[in-house]
Amino acid sequence: MKAYGFLLIFIIMFPLAGCNNGSSDENSDADPFDDENQVVWEVDNHMSVANGAFFTYFHLRVREPGVNDWEVKSNIKNFDYELGYNYTVKVEIVEIEDPMADQPAVEYHLIEVLDKQRAQEGIYFNVDVYDHQYLVKTGVEQIYEVYGEKFSCEPAMCEAIDSLKQQELSVDLMFTHSTDSSVPLVAKQINCSAPRETFGEECFQEN
Repeated sequence: MKAYGFLLIFIIMFPLAGCNNGSSDENSDADPFDDENQVVWEVDNHMSVANGAFFTYFHLRVREPGVNDWEVKSNIKNFDYELGYNYTVKVEIVEIEDPMADQPAVEYHLIEVLDKQRAQEGIYFNVDVYDHQYLVKTGVEQIYEVYGEKFSCEPAMCEAIDSLKQQELSVDLMFTHSTDSSVPLVAKQINCSAPRETFGEECFQEN
C-alpha cells in the first residue's frame, strides 16, 4: 500500500511540475522591446534645416556609431534635446499603422540616453533661412529667434540682420554655441544673402 500511495503522488505532481516550467519559460522570454527594432544613434550638437509639408523647421542630426554621414530625423519622442551637446541614445523604431498622408510610417521613441557631453568650443555651423519670416526679433535687445531657437548677436550684426529682414532677403548665417542655455546660439557671421528666387544660385553655386 505504501508503494502504491507513493506512485499515485508522483503521477499527480508530475503534470503540475510540467505546467509550472512552461509558465516560467514564457515569462522569461517576455521583453517589452524587440531587439530588431532598437538602434543606437549619435545625436549631433546642432541641427539641420528641413522643409515639412507646411513649414520649415529644425531636424535632429543622427548617425550610427562609426558612420561618417549624418541623417536628419524630425523627432525622437521623450528626448529632451539641448543644443550644444553631443548624445548617444538608444531608440526604439515603432511602425505606424495607416499613417496619414504626408506623415512618416515610423516613429522614434527614446529608450535611454547612454551619454551626454558638452560640445567642444569653437564649433561653427551654418543655418540657411530661405524665408525672412523665420528670423524673428524678440522683445529683448539683441535676441532673435531662428526656427524657434533663440540666438544673440553683437549690435552691428543685429543691425545687418534687421536690414536683411526689411529687404525680405534669404540669408545664410554662421552660428556657434552659447554657454547660456536660455539663448543657446550666437550669430557670428552673415555668409551670404540674396532674393529667395536666386538664393541657391547666388549663395551655393559651385566655384
